[in-house]
Amino acid sequence: MVVMAILARLSWQLTKSRRRVRRIQQTYYAATEAGGDALFMLRSVFDANGLVIDFVFIDTNTRGEELIGTSKAIMLGMKLCELFPKSRTNGFLKDLATVAQTGVIHEKEWKNAMPTSNAEWLHRQVVAVEDGVVAMVRDISQRKRLEARVQYQATHDVLTSLPNRNLLRDCLQCAIDDVDGTLHKVWVVFVDLDHFKSINDSLGHMAGDSVLKTIAARLQESTQPTDTVARLGGDEFVVILTTTADANVATSTLQRIMDNVAVPIMIEERELTLSCSVGIAVYPHDGQTPDVLIERADIAMYSAKKSGRDNFQFFSAEMNERLFERLRIEEDLRKAIKHNEFVLHYQPQVNLATGKVVGMEALIRWQHPERGMVPPNLFIGIAEETGLICAIGDWVIRTACAQNMAWQRAGFGHLRIAVNLSARQFAQRDLVGSIAGVLEETGMDAHDLEIELTESLVMGDVETAIDVLRNLKKLGVKLSIDDFGTGYSSLSYLKRFPIDVLKIDQSFMRDIVLDTDAATIVSLIISLAHTLHLGVIAEGVETEVQLAYLRRHGCDEMQGYFFSRPVPAEQFTQLLVERKCLQDILT
Repeated sequence: MVVMAILARLSWQLTKSRRRVRRIQQTYYAATEAGGDALFMLRSVFDANGLVIDFVFIDTNTRGEELIGTSKAIMLGMKLCELFPKSRTNGFLKDLATVAQTGVIHEKEWKNAMPTSNAEWLHRQVVAVEDGVVAMVRDISQRKRLEARVQYQATHDVLTSLPNRNLLRDCLQCAIDDVDGTLHKVWVVFVDLDHFKSINDSLGHMAGDSVLKTIAARLQESTQPTDTVARLGGDEFVVILTTTADANVATSTLQRIMDNVAVPIMIEERELTLSCSVGIAVYPHDGQTPDVLIERADIAMYSAKKSGRDNFQFFSAEMNERLFERLRIEEDLRKAIKHNEFVLHYQPQVNLATGKVVGMEALIRWQHPERGMVPPNLFIGIAEETGLICAIGDWVIRTACAQNMAWQRAGFGHLRIAVNLSARQFAQRDLVGSIAGVLEETGMDAHDLEIELTESLVMGDVETAIDVLRNLKKLGVKLSIDDFGTGYSSLSYLKRFPIDVLKIDQSFMRDIVLDTDAATIVSLIISLAHTLHLGVIAEGVETEVQLAYLRRHGCDEMQGYFFSRPVPAEQFTQLLVERKCLQDILT
């Protein structure tokens, strides 16, 4: 009886335990079904030596059936090696056997090869139980895709899909490592678009982005598939050339890059013509690491900018010194704006028929606290590249207009004052409104202000230039083309520009006596201007012979050292007080 009672109690406890296990299993199954994991319960199969050699399926859930592509009824009782080919189970079986024998939890991610499942990536976790293992398998494809996207974004430029700076460094390091093998040189080519900011400022960032994508594609077309084209940001690109050690072949590729960049681009029914400045550093001669090579290619690119843009330059040690000097000037320019270190000098413009002063050109000078008077050719280019020219240019217009009004209030009559406009200023969307604000603020008549623009500036984006010029004309200001004849003039466009004056560049005036071609060009510009009902001013007049030539050919006005060099406002006031005219010099 006692034995029966004990057996009955054990039976009851066993039944109770089984019920508890079933409840736990049911709860676990429900949880795994809800979580989307595939669950497999596997019993170990041993050999004569007690080693696990296979597993038998003893249970699974709905997700497990879907993953294997077989019903639970068929799976149960089957061995692992019966359900899958041996070639696919060797590694898996070994991992499961290790778990069963050691009790150590096993986890692994792998690319799915089962044709029965759409999952690209799977994750498994295997834990040991009393007579086998339990494997939980989860579809991690979405997570893997997200990780891949994050990784791609970390190494690629979002706009152009080109490698970014991070991946560029890796690619360049790989190229450097290969030099001892198949390569002899690595060419690091730094490409920067000229005047790109003016596109963003005038047409908007969407247009700018479209241009960048086009340029990215053209750079790839210009190089070999084994080369690397990367975008650092903005309008800066880097190309790694690894297909040649021949300088002539590399130079040919560089020229192809520049030619392809220069092909006109249609944006919003406007034709844009771009150029680029290119700098090159060569491994191992110019540097041993990716960062040094990129930096030195960048330095060479700035040298190309300084040399007039639209060219390429190879790095040299002397460029380092020039770069440091440039950085010093840039830093000092920022201080100059803050501390008001700029001054204007004024060069008279004289009517050749009457000999009287009818206007002046305002020319900026920099009164540096340590360097003294710094001429504009040493800082205007840097100001343009850094964007500081906009703040400087606004100051020039405001100061020039205020000074002109001071002369007018002093009784010197309506004098025309001319100011130069940079490419960055011309591209500002609020340019017309800004000039209108200065005129209103100073009280100066718009007809007394002349805006000087270069040929290259207005020819870059003709349609936009025409719109801006027309809006400026609506204000009443006069417009002139400076340095006419030195750029790429188009008579068809010239007729469309609402300009008032052509200015003959001083380079033609300098050669007018000895160079018959220069003399012919000057006379043709005068005739062209008058045919188009435009005024014409000759710059750089330094001799009486030059003056006589201009008068003989009907030039309207002149400016130059023959009459007066650019002078501070106080000296110009004295010139007005004395009513200085050409006759005073000629007699």
